[in-house]
Amino acid sequence: GLDIEFTGSDGFTLADSIYFSSMGHEVRVMRQQGRFGRIHAVMKDSVGSGWIGVADPDWEGSAAAPK
Repeated sequence: GLDIEFTGSDGFTLADSIYFSSMGHEVRVMRQQGRFGRIHAVMKDSVGSGWIGVADPDWEGSAAAPK
C-alpha cells in the first residue's frame, strides 16, 4: 500500500490519491499534519574531510555540523 499525507495546505491532494489508485496502488490517506517523520540529518563525508547536512524543508529546524 501507499500512505499519503493530506494536511489541507501541503502534501498530497485528492487528485494525487486518485492518480495513485488508478495506477493500481492501494492508497491510505493520513489526515494528520506531521504524520510521517521529519528528518534533519548530518553525516561525515566519507570521501573528504567535511560534513554533509540536510534539513526537511517542510518542517521547522536545521542541520548543522558538530564543532
